Amino acid sequence: MTDALLDVREVSVRFGGVHALDAVSITITDEHRFWGLIGPNGSGKTTLFNTVSGLYQPSAGSVTGTALRRRRGTVPGLGRTFQHPRVFGRLSVVENLLAASATMHRRAAARRADELLELLSLGRVTDRLAGELSIGQQKLVELARALMRDPSLVLLDEVAAGIHPRLRRDIANHLRGLAGRGTSFLIIEHDMRFLMELCTRIFCMAHGKVIATGTPEQIRADDRVAAEYLGRGHDRH
Repeated sequence: MTDALLDVREVSVRFGGVHALDAVSITITDEHRFWGLIGPNGSGKTTLFNTVSGLYQPSAGSVTGTALRRRRGTVPGLGRTFQHPRVFGRLSVVENLLAASATMHRRAAARRADELLELLSLGRVTDRLAGELSIGQQKLVELARALMRDPSLVLLDEVAAGIHPRLRRDIANHLRGLAGRGTSFLIIEHDMRFLMELCTRIFCMAHGKVIATGTPEQIRADDRVAAEYLGRGHDRH
């Protein structure tokens, strides 16, 4: 599918004799703005994110898509956040955003940073050190940094984990606003309520494989998904 934002075809990743990913295929298009990725701990979700974002090389298969093509020869259309926010703690919030703008003109980068700080309700902490913020605020800073170069697809790794329910609702609303501007999201999340209310298509992984794909209603009703969450519930990576 040439117009897919992300097209993962039969991708396998091995660590020694362990299959962290075993012939995984998923396709993300802009037909839906919110795509979920669920599965027990160790099912391969973060390994898939690391492979899509280039941290790991697949042992087999291919990872393609318009979000991976480079714009103007330098800027990819893919953004990424991590389960544990990787902010630059000794830099201010705005400096964290500007650190992601090396290929942008200085004035354009400053305008983009101001826009995102306002959009994500970070204006009041612009000059604070990122390391002094709450985990929830740090997740917003990391999200803003991932958005600096206007990616078409953002990979979110547990963006709602460990934060106050009110901020969780705020993040969901921010994401909806960003989706309205044309950004798509693939989201790893263990908070099923957060994910099911946001996503219109969900992939479920177990043991390094995709075992189910569908709407939230279809995923809730799938016996294979229930067996993994209520049964063994964990595996290798």
